[in-house]
Amino acid sequence: MTFTEISPLTNSGLEANFKSFPAFFKLQNLGLPLLCSAAKIADADVCRRLLDEGADLDATDSGTTALHYAAMNKRHGEALVELLVSWGLRVDQKDVLDEEPIHFALRAKNFQVAKLLLELKYTADGEQRRNNLLHFCIKEQNLSAAKDVFEFDKTMLQERGKYGKTAFHLAAEFSDLQMCKWLVGQGANPKELDAKNKASAMHFAAFNMAHGADLTLFLVSFRLNMNHRDRFDETPLHYALKTGNLAAAEQLLVFGASLDVLRSNENLLLYSVVANRLPSASFVYQKKPHLLHGTDDTARNALHFAAEFSDLETCRWLLDQGVDLHAVENNGLSVLHFTGYNFPFGSELVEFLVSRGLDVNGRESEAHRTPLHCALEYGNTGVAAELVRLGARLDVRLAEMDLLHFCVDSASMAGARFVHQHCPELVRAGKDALHCAVRKANLDLCRWLVESGADPHALADNGASLLDYFDPGDLQNECKSYLSSLGVCRS
Repeated sequence: MTFTEISPLTNSGLEANFKSFPAFFKLQNLGLPLLCSAAKIADADVCRRLLDEGADLDATDSGTTALHYAAMNKRHGEALVELLVSWGLRVDQKDVLDEEPIHFALRAKNFQVAKLLLELKYTADGEQRRNNLLHFCIKEQNLSAAKDVFEFDKTMLQERGKYGKTAFHLAAEFSDLQMCKWLVGQGANPKELDAKNKASAMHFAAFNMAHGADLTLFLVSFRLNMNHRDRFDETPLHYALKTGNLAAAEQLLVFGASLDVLRSNENLLLYSVVANRLPSASFVYQKKPHLLHGTDDTARNALHFAAEFSDLETCRWLLDQGVDLHAVENNGLSVLHFTGYNFPFGSELVEFLVSRGLDVNGRESEAHRTPLHCALEYGNTGVAAELVRLGARLDVRLAEMDLLHFCVDSASMAGARFVHQHCPELVRAGKDALHCAVRKANLDLCRWLVESGADPHALADNGASLLDYFDPGDLQNECKSYLSSLGVCRS
């Protein structure tokens, strides 16, 4: 319905008598907020005039916005969607039944509008925009809508979506056996690999917590390789373990998946620990107990990996199973050193590991770093604070570098700030940190050190000034310009 058609019904016209317009919609027995009613049966011109006159854009019918109703408008839906989105309505706004406008469009078989809504939904995600409307229906596990969309445009079945996945890959990952069987019936090839990672449908089924086990059994009939490796050297069993999909993992083993595969010289138990999946690690242990004591090619054992990637529960379980807490890897790093790399869980691991006998000031054999060095290098101040609380020394030196100098040399601003908070005298006492920052042309650290009290005019032991580190003809270096602005001169 257009503005011209509506105007005579509103006594003196919409522009002259705005209040008569709601009455018209009541005659239509819609009983909806004004803009919702217009979006359902009128065109973009009507809705634009209503908005210009002050109609409430945010009015809803039990959470259903004007955009939801526009999605069902077969004559004017596309223009209405463009208009309402330009005014600020969100294409991902959900009603009380958790449905978005695109669901309304699909139910109304308004497929051009549904395609537009899908494009707008993923405007900011270039990869996600590769998914077409059929892919969307598959991910939603909506077989009825998928069939309707396929009849609307059969070419969608051959298009690849995000990361080069086929419709069948998406069904294996997100949908169920019925969807997969239907796709095969329409010509989908279950043996294709995805374009980006070269993973098979068996890999994606291993991600599917609800239906992965059933789908594995179905895919076996197509003679898919149980031990096919993607470009990251991972098999379907890797996918199942990192997802914690033990039902799928069990089914994979029944049909020939190997528990002895290695990825980057890590066995499947170590892999599960890296994924912080204790149930998966326990699952592998029950099948192959000897894998618990495996190491990678740098001699890291399961506790080294757990300290870096896992939580307290996993570390405690590994220790209870007899993994060697005091083992060091090839460079002499202890399990405690690796907590410095663990941002989510490292802080809670420190006290546990120290209480079990690890030395809070223990040095590695190669570079002689302490656990505190590792934490500061990565800017893990939570772990650093725990280490200091438990006795880590702040006056430790490494190759003549104090901790502040070490943090600057490692380009760790977070670490440098932490050290300065605990040892503010290091900024004023040592010129080496500032000279190090200048040599590395790290403007942020240079500025912070000067603001914290470092003397930019102090000369190095060899008599060099800070500007001596730069080529005289280098006029573009920001660090050099900053120092010049402070009055620093060449020696």
